[in-house]
Amino acid sequence: MISVDGGLRPHVMMLARDEVAVMTPSRLRVAVGEASRSAENLRTRSVATLAVYDEGLAGVIKTHVISGPAPLVPGVAVFELGVDDVRLDTPSPGEGAARLVTGLRFEGRISREDVQAQLARIPPPSKS
Repeated sequence: MISVDGGLRPHVMMLARDEVAVMTPSRLRVAVGEASRSAENLRTRSVATLAVYDEGLAGVIKTHVISGPAPLVPGVAVFELGVDDVRLDTPSPGEGAARLVTGLRFEGRISREDVQAQLARIPPPSKS
């Protein structure tokens, strides 16, 4: 995920699969450290771009903050993001059959099933 810091510079944060939940085609939820720079950037700038790289897939999802931060589990906050644009990257004619053959992988990281379960469980924000 790429947010923007106070100097309007890009700030990159790695998100694992268990820290993102697709709620609808136009809404995502992301879990971030509640005291992290990413959480601060989302609070103050309200935009983020998710770069998705996996086997056979490369693209970006441009978003804006709908709600958050809200407590999720100790030390973790959740943001609800509205999807503004989805752009897939496919090989150009000059790149021939270029393709991703694997996605990014975390090693040595404890799986966060508690985070993933809570992301899907919390009710959507109320419309005011």
